[in-house]
Amino acid sequence: MPEKTCARCGKSFDESTLNFGDQGLVCDSCLVDVEIEAAKPRLGGLWKYIIGVTGFTVVGFAVAMRSESSFSSTVNGITITSVDQSANIPGLLCSGFALLLLFMGLLTFFRGKPDDGQSKFTVKRILSLLVLLSIAPFTAYGTWDALPHSWQTEVGPKERCAEGSADDCNNEGAVADKGGDLVLAAELFDKACQQDLALGCRNLGYVRGRMTPPDKEGRAAAMLRGCDLSDSRACFSLGLDAHESGDISRATDFFKTACELDYADGCGNWGYLVSTMPTPDLDQAFLAYHRGCRFGEDRSCGTVQSVIAKLPPDPQRDTTIRSLLEDRCTPDSPMACIALGVMIEHGQGGPSNTPQALEKYIMACQAKEPHELGCRNAGIVSSNKKEKESFYRRACELGDKFGCEKLPQP
Repeated sequence: MPEKTCARCGKSFDESTLNFGDQGLVCDSCLVDVEIEAAKPRLGGLWKYIIGVTGFTVVGFAVAMRSESSFSSTVNGITITSVDQSANIPGLLCSGFALLLLFMGLLTFFRGKPDDGQSKFTVKRILSLLVLLSIAPFTAYGTWDALPHSWQTEVGPKERCAEGSADDCNNEGAVADKGGDLVLAAELFDKACQQDLALGCRNLGYVRGRMTPPDKEGRAAAMLRGCDLSDSRACFSLGLDAHESGDISRATDFFKTACELDYADGCGNWGYLVSTMPTPDLDQAFLAYHRGCRFGEDRSCGTVQSVIAKLPPDPQRDTTIRSLLEDRCTPDSPMACIALGVMIEHGQGGPSNTPQALEKYIMACQAKEPHELGCRNAGIVSSNKKEKESFYRRACELGDKFGCEKLPQP
């Protein structure tokens, strides 16, 4: 057999052992180098796809992995939580583009063959394939998770409740309650409550109280459990029940707890009870009304000024309350405007200014739900005879006896 020289290394070999390629006849040892050089352009393009797929997968996966953002709604006292079911468009675009790059990368990998027509894979090519295949599940999941939930086959709320999801038990209980099945609703709310979902305990209390006959003991037990789990409305409901039964001390404690859990109505009721005791506790009343006003309860804002008027002078405290009332006085909060007007008129917490006080009284008189005291005070403060009569007339229309007495007699 005649010998031929390898076109790459220059060594002599039998012609039958050499491989024919673009560079001529090459030996087996040099053939590997030839294949690597031939694959380099494809490998370079392949790594670009790998980097692109990785980048878009990370972004798409992060965006598409929706936090379980939920919102609550209340119907007939029963509160349910809902989860956003819409498609995640940014995550869908990123993950979808990553899938496209993944497909193009695989196409680049398998496109073309070595010079001798054999399927010999180098280590780099195998590693590249492994990288692409390892990214593929994350890319696919990111795209899937970005789709609307209604497109996905997933376990329903009933199944999730059976598996121990307290939120789903609560929501299924709300569905049963809406359908009129109070027994099933109570059973589902009880499951949620047993898993320490405060909302489930409160809803259980509401349902038990509406049964025929009402399960008062069961209602109280459920509400107490909810209150212990820091549900402010459960504490407030217990306060109402205690007040209705005449247990003022217990009612005061529950309203105070509700207030401390940031339930504004609890603050107003707490303040009212401690300020109307045989021996009023004005310090506690101030704390209650101040806190309630901060949370936006208009009744508390309207009463806090009258409480501090009975307490020893404290300029810093009065200034703080006046500033708070400035923030709270809006067309939706007439009592806050009346209290602010009184402070401005009498110079509490700042300088006295009658025209400014009149503005606040008028705001209360013309609020969305006008208050007769605002109209009466505007009539008292106004120096215009026609305006006085107009304000008194409006106060009278709203049921203020003083305003009626100030009107001209026929």
